[in-house]
Amino acid sequence: MERGLIEKVKERFTIADAWHALGLPGTPARSCRIPWAEDRRPSFSVFDDCRRWYSHRDGEGGDVIDFVKAAAELDTAGAVRWCALQAGLSDAGADEMRPPLRKMLPRRTMPERPPEPWPTLRLGTLEEKAALARLRGFTVGGIELAERRGLLHFGRYDAAAPWRKHWHGAGFWAVADDARRLVELRRIDGAHWPEKDGRPAHRKAHTIGHGKDFPIGIKEAEPFPIVALVEGAPDLAAAHDLALQLGMADKVAVCAVLGAGVQRLAAECLPCFRNKHVRLYPHTDEHGMKAARHWATQIKEAGAAVVDAFDLAGFTTTKGTPGKDLADLCNVHPDSQKANPELLHDLFP
Repeated sequence: MERGLIEKVKERFTIADAWHALGLPGTPARSCRIPWAEDRRPSFSVFDDCRRWYSHRDGEGGDVIDFVKAAAELDTAGAVRWCALQAGLSDAGADEMRPPLRKMLPRRTMPERPPEPWPTLRLGTLEEKAALARLRGFTVGGIELAERRGLLHFGRYDAAAPWRKHWHGAGFWAVADDARRLVELRRIDGAHWPEKDGRPAHRKAHTIGHGKDFPIGIKEAEPFPIVALVEGAPDLAAAHDLALQLGMADKVAVCAVLGAGVQRLAAECLPCFRNKHVRLYPHTDEHGMKAARHWATQIKEAGAAVVDAFDLAGFTTTKGTPGKDLADLCNVHPDSQKANPELLHDLFP
């Protein structure tokens, strides 16, 4: 086996590419399920810009060639050859370009758990909107803009989920769009969601549904020439607030991917970006920047008129901490804003 070919395969062909070419279920992420075996709780990780993987259940991992060996039950030579064909590093006929057949490990028959019910989502009261404004440093006007667009909601937890009885009555704010695929709940008092067994609470947000790779609000963005693509629920609210403050609410739509663990956007959402000016606002950490690069590539290939990104590094919040996202920018220290006027002047195209 030519060593140079192996290195070229690793450079050009990622685990995400192999995952999709093999037709494996799910989406590669830092926390996901093993794609070729039963895995009730996520115990699989894809990291290093989709170049490495590790199964916490089996203690196995490696590069893209090791991934194809495990997923398709091929030997090293067969995995390298298949990856080379997929990456365009080797010529082959149509028959040879077919993904190898995959032998799935047998799955145990398990009782199906019904989908988790949603709590009631409604418009916020004046008190709830004021509480969220105080908690996050937003204006009530920005909160109401996101609410009018059908993306921001309020409620008290009342879902018919017996395993969450200890949450009943807790006030929350939430993001979801009209598609109702996915909702993220956060407590209105800023506290973490408590654990049932009395363990220390650690969860700021609770997500119900599916489709994190389909940005919240992308369908609602259709009438707008500019799309602000943000990461996470707080930045969705913050972007609406900043658009309102800067007089850009009539031009800018906001949509959010709920987590930088999403490395690829759903193919079904990509046509919504066509002919738009799309600006990304990645968090200033490694995961956020890497995810944004992947999203930008997909959006550009889908036919967006312009795809660019805004650098949120280099400012300080009113708490004296380094700013990292749009929610922090809503709480920028006045001295930092004065020293960095472009933070707001150039925020939107």
